[in-house]
Amino acid sequence: MKKIIIIFLFVPVIYFGLYGQVYQSRYTEKEPVKVQLVNPPANNSNNVNVSTQNITQRALVTSEPNTKIKVPLEVDLYNYTHLLLVDINTLAAGNGWRIVPGNDKKNYNLYEERLRSSPLKIMNPAKVDKQRFKKDPMFLREFKDPKYVYLYYTRKMGSGNDDVNTTVLLRDHKNKILYSASHYNIGIPDILYPLIGF
Repeated sequence: MKKIIIIFLFVPVIYFGLYGQVYQSRYTEKEPVKVQLVNPPANNSNNVNVSTQNITQRALVTSEPNTKIKVPLEVDLYNYTHLLLVDINTLAAGNGWRIVPGNDKKNYNLYEERLRSSPLKIMNPAKVDKQRFKKDPMFLREFKDPKYVYLYYTRKMGSGNDDVNTTVLLRDHKNKILYSASHYNIGIPDILYPLIGF
């Protein structure tokens, strides 16, 4: 009986020890890839060993920064107490830029943080009711109160070049548009300033 136990103890150790050596030799040795730099340094024009991919340089192709205010903000936001984040769609870096859908609570948390210096109290649907947020991330639009302002925010890539287009809509409890603007290649602090610096 003792011999069987000893065999069962040592066989796996020997097997996995050998397998680990085979695995390491098979999958960890990489051959370097020769890459020609697009703009090589002046003192060294030789090839450089890089283990992943070609290095290329590309300049951004953007239009001039531009803001189109469709509906100017003519109401006094001090008459309101809460800013509800109804729909937040934004860009995320990764394998190229992509739209992060409005049901991603990271978007809502990020914009709650960006708007924290606003005199209005920010209501984040991901924190108000987590269960309802999973079913319907835009459920805050159902909260009707004359002291509430509703924010719809979309940030996406433009068509054809590296432009970033941002649309901001601000509505009241009757769904009337209080403010509407489209921004092209404008920074986020400048876009959110009407909601913070009033």
